[in-house]
Amino acid sequence: MRVLHLIDSGGLYGAERMLLMLCQGLIDKGVSSSILSCGAPDDPEKPIEAEARRQSIPVKPWRMRPGLNLAGMREIWRYIQEQRVDLVHSHGYKFNILLALTRQTSRRIPAVATIHGYLNGKFPGRQWLYETLDRQCRRRLDRVVFVARQPRALARRECVIHNCIATGTGPAIHAGPAHRLAIIGRLSTEKGHDRALSALAMLRDSAPG
Repeated sequence: MRVLHLIDSGGLYGAERMLLMLCQGLIDKGVSSSILSCGAPDDPEKPIEAEARRQSIPVKPWRMRPGLNLAGMREIWRYIQEQRVDLVHSHGYKFNILLALTRQTSRRIPAVATIHGYLNGKFPGRQWLYETLDRQCRRRLDRVVFVARQPRALARRECVIHNCIATGTGPAIHAGPAHRLAIIGRLSTEKGHDRALSALAMLRDSAPG
């Protein structure tokens, strides 16, 4: 089975690291898994491309005009056909939208999406527009996966697969006389820093030191 992951990445953050772990896990199980990393024509090598190469994960840098580029997406479909891809996996609203709008000629190839989270853009901003289009277009995909529990009932083709973390790959942690806890993540509402701060305060009060 050949799986191609589509992403237009702006760095090496949570979604990118999860994608790299997913690819490595599939490869370890004998599933051919590769990444098509999209960017603008003048973009240099992206961090996810460099990290994929470092981990020996197949990656295809792809450069095309940004925005709602349907012609560019049709070129990607031709590449998908040439590579005999069995499953297309989208990571991010850009490819959720482009896949949904162009896949009528390639419907025999299943298309799924992982929703790594929304930024809850404000009307009438560009982020709000992208997220609104994404919510509408993802209905045309075969399966939609969320990485966390949702505040609403899931549709028939939606499911939750909780976010993961790789274990045994970092430096050993040796507990000293006091433990140090930290919150890691951008300052954005959906990251839940308010809850983390409340939890840390409870720990401080119940377990001094």
